[in-house]
Amino acid sequence: MQLDPREVLAVNLHRFPSFLCVAFQKELSTIKEEVRWKLVLTLGVNFGHDSSAALIEDGHLIGAVEEERFVDKKHYKGPPLNSLDFLFGIRDPSEIDMVGINGLLSYAFKGEDRAYPTREEAEPPIPLSWKLARKWGDNDLVNAILHIAVRSSGKTMSGVDKMENALNRWKGNMVLVEHHYSHALTAFHFKPWRGEALVLTLDLQGDGLCSSVNIADETQLTRIGSTWQENSLGLLYTRVTKMLGLKPEEDEYKVMGLAPYGASGDVERLLSGLIKLDPGSISFSSGPLMANGGKGIHTPYLNHLLSGKRFDNIAAGVQGLLEKLALEWVQNCVSKTGKRKVAVAGGVFLNVKMNKVIRESGSVDELFVFPVCGDDGGAVGAALEAYRAYCRRNGGKVEFAPLTDLYKGTEYSEDQVKDALAQADLLKGSQRMDAIEGEVAELVAGGKTVGRFTGRMEFGPRALGNRSILARADDHLMIKRLNEKVKQRTWWMPFAPSMMERRMEDYLVKPAESPYMVMSFDTTSRRKDLEAAIHPYDFTVRPQTVKPEWNPSYDRILSEYEKKTGYGGFLNTSFNLHGHTLVMSPAQAVWTFQNSGLDALAIGNYLIRK
Repeated sequence: MQLDPREVLAVNLHRFPSFLCVAFQKELSTIKEEVRWKLVLTLGVNFGHDSSAALIEDGHLIGAVEEERFVDKKHYKGPPLNSLDFLFGIRDPSEIDMVGINGLLSYAFKGEDRAYPTREEAEPPIPLSWKLARKWGDNDLVNAILHIAVRSSGKTMSGVDKMENALNRWKGNMVLVEHHYSHALTAFHFKPWRGEALVLTLDLQGDGLCSSVNIADETQLTRIGSTWQENSLGLLYTRVTKMLGLKPEEDEYKVMGLAPYGASGDVERLLSGLIKLDPGSISFSSGPLMANGGKGIHTPYLNHLLSGKRFDNIAAGVQGLLEKLALEWVQNCVSKTGKRKVAVAGGVFLNVKMNKVIRESGSVDELFVFPVCGDDGGAVGAALEAYRAYCRRNGGKVEFAPLTDLYKGTEYSEDQVKDALAQADLLKGSQRMDAIEGEVAELVAGGKTVGRFTGRMEFGPRALGNRSILARADDHLMIKRLNEKVKQRTWWMPFAPSMMERRMEDYLVKPAESPYMVMSFDTTSRRKDLEAAIHPYDFTVRPQTVKPEWNPSYDRILSEYEKKTGYGGFLNTSFNLHGHTLVMSPAQAVWTFQNSGLDALAIGNYLIRK
């Protein structure tokens, strides 16, 4: 770690006159402690589903990126080697003190510590399979068998050898973090309040679990309950997604978007027998059909069970069941613990309609959803546990830091932007502007569609203005224009808006800050200002409320747009073509512009029009 000037003073205290030494002595121990922990730097890695990597410095998230952006493959599963290269450009690898890996069964890292939460007696007994899993990393025979099995399968995960080589320098300074503990740490560490909380996780499955219930004090998480993966509410939702002909573990959001068009009654009743929540229980249960990874509820079974039911009613039924059981579960957890401030993570919490039901139920006083709550956020949780483990090992104090913006990814210089424009023969036709925001607002107000590429890329599933397509939202026909020109979205899927934080009361019922697009709201009578960016059937909206201090440039576009139109927000959708991931580099932004019907591209300080 680098020396702070105060440390230099402390080390050389004996050189000063004695009367000065007395004055400094009282502060000396505090100075040394502060300096000692000034630059604790840890790396987190997730190389399963939604492969990613993240850097934590003294409790602050300073860099994070998904591998899918580099390889242009959604939800990429494999070693995040490009992500590591990017992070090693932010901080030299020699500065990294410790590494966390998301998932216990990372057998490539034999002999490393495994991190679990502390537990209360109330948690169900640990199955034999999990007890054995704790020892897998130290069993040479089991490791050899697993290596052979993965290599022979030819799957992406055979890249663990590359991952092992990339991280080999931290052998002995590494921790493997249980999947749901990693999720829980992200919600616990970054919640916007300090002190006690109820911390919940809910996802498809990870390390044998699909949910966990944790209580938190100022510094510690304690698990009091969990649900084994065979009772997974998320798995049932995914199975229904597949049965509807959509892509499982990717298109669940389409089922959520379709649900308002249908009636849930009969389908919800038929599905309710598959997953249960006993009165007062904080763990889900299920019948034999859900055992063995839900093999019993495969598509033919669901086709038979739901024969004759309309596709929109099926979506409404599974969404209704999710909302009902998730709310009951949260209420049971609140009742059991007495804690009404709730922080959550895990992929199921990307269901913004479910989040709305929980937030508006009156059962919780606060609800914080860690915005990258899917497996890509597992890299952040792993880095946090590495930070905590390093502090425990070396007698340091863990510093907590509420989450701010998510602009933690790649950034490009003006020269790199110019090179990309020149390569595409667009530089001569471009305009360079120091105050480009006013021109972007003018174009959007004039009905043009603009691709915006600037600053650091967003981490997580939402475009938050730096890699976004912007358009007017007061004209419903903009949905058709955008879909035909660029997005090719499924016809029933709504777009979403970015709005000025100070205008949210104009548009949101029961308004609350929502800077990450992980909450849904009912809309007020002024919804026509945003009609192309709300759900056209139930009039709900998933907004980004823009904080000026997090993205001043984006806020200036909104302010200029407001001056021209009177509206407090516009449509914001991710900058990509259908089937591609969010654009990461200037070259990708230029290619997307050229191969779409976008009217203009604002890339850095350069503007190109068609």
